[in-house]
Amino acid sequence: MITENTDDLIGYFVGCTSAYRNNELVTATSRVLDKLGVEFIVFPDEVCCGSVLFRTGLNDDALELVNHNITMIRELGIKTLVFSCAGCLSTFTKEYTKYAKGNLGFDLYHLTQFVPKIAKEKNLTIKYRKRTKDNPLVVTYHDPCHLARYCDIYDEPRELINMIEGLKLIEMKHNKKMAWCCGAGGGVRALYGEISTDIASNRLDETTACWEHINEDRLKEALETEAETLVSSCVFCKNNLSLASKEANSGLPVLDLSQILEESEFS
Repeated sequence: MITENTDDLIGYFVGCTSAYRNNELVTATSRVLDKLGVEFIVFPDEVCCGSVLFRTGLNDDALELVNHNITMIRELGIKTLVFSCAGCLSTFTKEYTKYAKGNLGFDLYHLTQFVPKIAKEKNLTIKYRKRTKDNPLVVTYHDPCHLARYCDIYDEPRELINMIEGLKLIEMKHNKKMAWCCGAGGGVRALYGEISTDIASNRLDETTACWEHINEDRLKEALETEAETLVSSCVFCKNNLSLASKEANSGLPVLDLSQILEESEFS
């Protein structure tokens, strides 16, 4: 829902990767915000959050982007800023907050935090359209480093998954603070592609072991499983794990949680 009235507007900070490489996540997030019934805007003058510049030591250049984005958001009167990109959120949480001396002037939420908050406030129920409560899509959740280790967001994504009728969450052995990295972070994907893929493949191997356990449970119930899914909430994790799944011919779908929500009904 895009509006020119800035009273109580939500700002959606898209991020470079979603804007230029993964438009499907921008579409999914926008549709989810619409389903929540909130008024939101995207920023025509949004520039890169500066994450890569900070990570490579180009702080002066990064701070120019920080100043631009903070000024833009404040001038529009935005008090709540929502992210679908975990990397952008971690940069705002760590670097932007430090630059603003702890007073950004607006609150930060990842989509996986914002959806449960609004759903509870509005007493909304969420149902995944493609499956049912009696025949749920069994998913396992991968904790992104940017969201988990950097922002200490572990429980909200799981709370959200458990709120969605038609989903069932089964944890991998290594989860939350012990979760393995997907291999995309820290420039590894860009500079050391083979190592990055190897790391992602190891994460997929753990996911496969999880499915074996699930299949045993399903067989006990004499139910045939359909294709199950690895879910995350970071565009970098989605891309790297999807690539590893494709290269390994695993047949395991990898989705961002926003895409699950896009295929869900809110009532």
